[in-house]
Parts: sequence; structure tokens; C-alpha cells
Amino acid sequence: MEKTIRISFNRDFISLAAIKKGVRDFRRACDCAVSRGGKRLGVALYNFDDEKAETLGDEFSNYVLFIETTRRRAKGSANT
Repeated sequence: MEKTIRISFNRDFISLAAIKKGVRDFRRACDCAVSRGGKRLGVALYNFDDEKAETLGDEFSNYVLFIETTRRRAKGSANT
């Protein structure tokens, strides 16, 4: 059976753009699928090495948070 890591993000805090960038940047580590529903954005990570299974979800979540934070700071500094 294929292992899958499912992550759910709240659209109030994380943008679809940040998730899409994370998916692009993680394409060497795993396959990803993005879903949308209401205020939630879901990401499924699959086809990854067993050695990565323990930390991959946390690494992806942290990376997307970093992207979103950087994006918002850049957007804020452009307005000043």
C-alpha cells in the first residue's frame, strides 16, 4: 500500500500560491496533489522514500509557512 501524508491548511493564513510553490519545489522529493474545500486547502504527499516518511509532512508545512511569510513581508514592504 502506498503511503500518503495529508496536510490541511487554513486559507485565512496560507495562500494557494504558497502551496503551489511548495509543491513545485518538493517535486523531487515526492508527488503532490492539492485540493480545495471551503476555508481549507489540502495537500497529499505520496511516492516518497520511506526514510523521508517521518519528517516530510512537517518539512513541507514549514516550507509553505516560510513561503507565505516571505511573500507577505515582500508585499508589505512594497506598500511602504
